[in-house]
Amino acid sequence: MQISGANIIGYTESSSGSQTFQTFNPAENRSNETSFFEAVESEVQQALALAEKAFPIYAQKPVADRIAFLKRIVSLLLENQNMLIQHYVLESGLAFSRGETELKRTCVQIETFLKVIEAESWPIQSEETAPNGIYFQKRFAPLGPVVVFGASNFPFAYSTIGGDAASALVAGCPVIVKSHSMHAGTGYLVSKLIIQAALETGMPDGVFSNLQIKDHQLTAMLVKHPCIKAVAFTGSISGGMALVAYAQTRKDPIPIFCEMGSLNPVFLFPSAIHTKSQSIAKAFSDSITQDSGQFCTKPGLLFLIENEEANQFIEELFKEINSKPALLMLGPTIYHNFMQGSEAEEKQFANKSREISDNKSQENYGLPLIDVISLDDFKKSAIWQEEVFGPYALIIRCKTISDFQDVAKMLSGQLTATIWAEPSELEMQETLLFEIQRKVGRIIFNGVSTGVQVIDSMHHGGSFPATTDSRFTAVGKDAIYRFLKSISFQGFPKTHFDKKT
Repeated sequence: MQISGANIIGYTESSSGSQTFQTFNPAENRSNETSFFEAVESEVQQALALAEKAFPIYAQKPVADRIAFLKRIVSLLLENQNMLIQHYVLESGLAFSRGETELKRTCVQIETFLKVIEAESWPIQSEETAPNGIYFQKRFAPLGPVVVFGASNFPFAYSTIGGDAASALVAGCPVIVKSHSMHAGTGYLVSKLIIQAALETGMPDGVFSNLQIKDHQLTAMLVKHPCIKAVAFTGSISGGMALVAYAQTRKDPIPIFCEMGSLNPVFLFPSAIHTKSQSIAKAFSDSITQDSGQFCTKPGLLFLIENEEANQFIEELFKEINSKPALLMLGPTIYHNFMQGSEAEEKQFANKSREISDNKSQENYGLPLIDVISLDDFKKSAIWQEEVFGPYALIIRCKTISDFQDVAKMLSGQLTATIWAEPSELEMQETLLFEIQRKVGRIIFNGVSTGVQVIDSMHHGGSFPATTDSRFTAVGKDAIYRFLKSISFQGFPKTHFDKKT
């Protein structure tokens, strides 16, 4: 399949603008050949108009038709996986095997969503007869067109047909994707397959569009347009909060579902260090360096109680970090941000130790890095609670277990937190667990936070600033409910709903 570099606006390709850009191959440190056309205002307006027109048609399609559409998308993704992953590798520097895993996960996520609407009772939430004899039925209904912002670090799972876009489509909402410029080619190829599936299954023109937007004014136009009823975003705090600010100027408020990163603190009890120091050191170092630490669930803070065994554990962790090579990052911008972030933290205090992998580095390759400071120093500067995206972690030396509780109170919102301890100790840590629950969406016991499972019991969310709404998840079947609203039907005969699906 050839990549034209055009914007995909419903069933039409468009390249009206004169501004172009290229994606980048971080492994070879050069630009890829294809030029992509930045969308102009008329193209954004066209995508919005088509989505608005498509919504009443798509929302009222039989559920079986919607299921056929999404299942066809899955089959086309799998039929073309080699082509998709090869381009994914060129634009991200991620391994082919990582692409296979991510694409499979994306398909599993779509199939998980489909199981929800395949249920015989869908879209009924509840039904009952009130004490006065009047029949009520409460049903789900789609919100309307949704804008999805692609993520830099997941070209499949959090981008063009990732969890956000797929859950919106399953819910009955047309989707406009603001494609991420770092993997525009991968986004184009996936978008063409989505359009093919839409044509084959009789979906309305405008059920899906993919736009290459770099202009902030056009981004604001998308978010502010009255036909848009929700926004989903995965990225930085600054990017997410800009979208929130745009939405605040609307006449009608809409939900903005932003996932904006996390430090994912780890609380390491002395008993865990005493019994499994080496295995924890390996698990922690593997977790912070997995795919160059470019995960929102990478553990970035580790709190431990200072003693001789803790010092030995830190030395063991340093050995593990020194065994890691320099790690290829997603691109020059990500690499330079990592270097600036880690250097900024280095300049904070002189009374700390630092361990950098001794392996040689080169452009776009980040060296794994760990800083060690005291709890007193951690409390002195807010910079220690700023995410460094990449293979970086900070160890904080505490004095007592009660320090863990104090730390949990002062931390900002996170996606996850981890406790390493003996099971018997959990019974004595109810206060700590309560404070952690106030801040996070997932708590891990004796494990690592990287690796988000696509299962019903997964909650991928957290308190602000990890996300803008801690009540919702971006992973698992419940992600659909971000793009649905409830409607109660009072006094309607039951037979009225028999023909509705």
